[in-house]
Amino acid sequence: MSNANVKIANGKINIMGPNTSTLFSMMDKIPINTNTNYQNVLAGNFIRSPLSDTYFSKQNIQYIQNGIRSGVYTKSQKRISVDEQPEDQIVTVMRSMYLQYSKNLDTNIQMQVNELNNHVLNFCINNVFNEAVAYLKYREDASTMHMPIMHPIYSNKTNKVLEQKPWF
Repeated sequence: MSNANVKIANGKINIMGPNTSTLFSMMDKIPINTNTNYQNVLAGNFIRSPLSDTYFSKQNIQYIQNGIRSGVYTKSQKRISVDEQPEDQIVTVMRSMYLQYSKNLDTNIQMQVNELNNHVLNFCINNVFNEAVAYLKYREDASTMHMPIMHPIYSNKTNKVLEQKPWF
């Protein structure tokens, strides 16, 4: 059996595989399931509306989380699976897209929410995918030694000698 595809961790540190002794010790101590209300996220700019209530609802935030995970998985050709992103960051992107692209009409609320969700998903999927690829490349680079540049090779192997020509 050939081990040609197995990378040897010969770098300064090995972060290619998980260390089971410290796997869970470096996680945040912040509780994940906090009940944060994002209904007043537009305070100071817009008043609450049925559109903002629907758009910033827990169900829509979860829909966006699932869309990001699915989009990154699809974009990476089923190679990268990401966890849920921090809710505060998702809501920040949602707020930005709401301020840029919302029509604030009282009709067709679901259509407006879908348009805003598409803007959020397009932005987030590209960012999360690029960050995941960069992190995987960082892990590979940190865990393997660099290959030194080869010595130069003399390319003129014929024994040509400079002939002195007469001046006059």
